[in-house]
Amino acid sequence: GKYYLNKWNAAVLYRYNDDGPGGGPGTLADSIVGYNGGTGAIRDMTVAPDGSGTMYLWGGAAGTALYKMDALGTRIATFTQTGAAYRAIAWDKNRKGFWSCNFAGDIVCRDTLGTVLGTVTSALPGKYGLAFDSTSTADSAYLWVWSQGAATGDPGQLQKVYIRTNTVIATYLFPLVGG
Repeated sequence: GKYYLNKWNAAVLYRYNDDGPGGGPGTLADSIVGYNGGTGAIRDMTVAPDGSGTMYLWGGAAGTALYKMDALGTRIATFTQTGAAYRAIAWDKNRKGFWSCNFAGDIVCRDTLGTVLGTVTSALPGKYGLAFDSTSTADSAYLWVWSQGAATGDPGQLQKVYIRTNTVIATYLFPLVGG
């Protein structure tokens, strides 16, 4: 019943009630200072269960660490994985892993042990957000990839990628001007 937003360059997590238009974010429920063990810096977050089935917030600070947090942003665990990049993240319920990437490079799905479960080749620059869009089987799903562009003034892009064939199905451009 909450929408989570964070300030990546400070340890502040904002929780909004779902009383906005269409059940979207509305009034500010609270702000939590010192989330993620006081380091904050989460670039992208997703919600996913752990091995027990309990739901948690997961995210990364553009490094090799995957952070598991409770509903108040308290760090529960850290999973450090060589070669991983957790700037953008999305939970894949079919593969039981996290798709993640940095600004550049491929998008890789890993479990919490670091086992690679899939790879999507991507030359898209400035990747900063991911979302998983699924059907009932692992290879009939889509990954949505947000790019803020490679340089100030570039348009934002949202790509829909068919995971099975690693094919970009659609690209949407957003002519936002970066500051």
